[in-house]
Amino acid sequence: MDNRTPPGRHDLPHLVLCHNRAMKPATRTKMRVAAILAGAVAFITFRGLSASPAVVEAWYASSVGPFLASFLSRATGWIPISLLEIILALFVFRQLHGIAWGLSMMRLGEWKPAAALGRGLFRLASDLGLVVAIFYVVWGFNYARSPLEVRQGWDGKQAGAEELTVLALDMVDAANEEYLAIHESEDAGAATDEVLDRRDLTASIEKGWRQAARLLNEPWLERSFGRPKPLLASRALDYLGIAGIYFPFTGEANFNGGAPPESLPRVLGHEMAHQRGYAREDEANFMGFLSAALSPDPWPRYSAAVFAQRQLVNALAQASPDRARAMVQRRLPGVHRDITESDAYWARFAGPMNDAAQSVNNAYLKSQKVPGGVLSYARSVELMVSWSRSHEGALPRSGVVPR
Repeated sequence: MDNRTPPGRHDLPHLVLCHNRAMKPATRTKMRVAAILAGAVAFITFRGLSASPAVVEAWYASSVGPFLASFLSRATGWIPISLLEIILALFVFRQLHGIAWGLSMMRLGEWKPAAALGRGLFRLASDLGLVVAIFYVVWGFNYARSPLEVRQGWDGKQAGAEELTVLALDMVDAANEEYLAIHESEDAGAATDEVLDRRDLTASIEKGWRQAARLLNEPWLERSFGRPKPLLASRALDYLGIAGIYFPFTGEANFNGGAPPESLPRVLGHEMAHQRGYAREDEANFMGFLSAALSPDPWPRYSAAVFAQRQLVNALAQASPDRARAMVQRRLPGVHRDITESDAYWARFAGPMNDAAQSVNNAYLKSQKVPGGVLSYARSVELMVSWSRSHEGALPRSGVVPR
């Protein structure tokens, strides 16, 4: 018995289907090659622009970059949850689906293992090429900007013990002052909790950003951006030692919703700094401090002062351990509790996952030509010194900037 389908009207759809299948792989291959080339061109362009920061500042950092970041941020800001987790999950699912498809094709004998591996790597390379191309266009070229201290004409290097002592003392006293304004007591008996609604907190820090825009003469900082969002996977971030993440593909500033409230305003300021084109971590640290310090409310100013004193005291400890200890002893008991409990919180999650995340971040930052990789976070103390030298030897305190 012949079980073949008789010739006739059933053959035409079969032939069309085969024709489509023959065409699709060729088209898909061209698209994947194009994606790989786009990523390579974007990375090479970034490297080239790194040698011409003035060009980046003129055509990207003060116009195209802020526009794209603001547009994406506002377009996604109405969504109550972060798209980072959804997009990341979809990306991982796509890669796992590709692996499953390759394994099934090998099991059916359609592909040999070497061919399956080659196809899989080609597919992954095209995905990553597209990601890299989009990354640089919407935000990544900010890494090629001139450093903030160069743009502002500052010099914060070679700060001695005397200068660090003055600044550390001022920030310790500022934190004490803001703590008293919040609690009306030198020791509230418990760690400082969230004082403002998060929406109000964001609005308060945005007022600080408007002041910073005028002080630094960078008016694009006043653009409207979507508000920061807590991540659902905040506990996972704890184990990775991450307090916040900026997702350039959607313009979202994300934060760890479980982190100690003492640091929350400054963390929001840090991620909002990334939104506004400050790619380097020392600059995001400093601008996060500045926007919170210029806030009209005591909680953001407290968070800023605590952060600044910790960085300054750590720097002072290398020059004069005795003076650094004196700064620690000058803290109010409640301030000291907030700091020690924050340290204890993060210490609970120290381990291999934290170490791995630090290594990945270090490699990423170095690939973007950030000197020192993760060590750049601590260099924001140089920016604080730079700022103070241009403002009567002081940092912002109680929302007031020395002239």
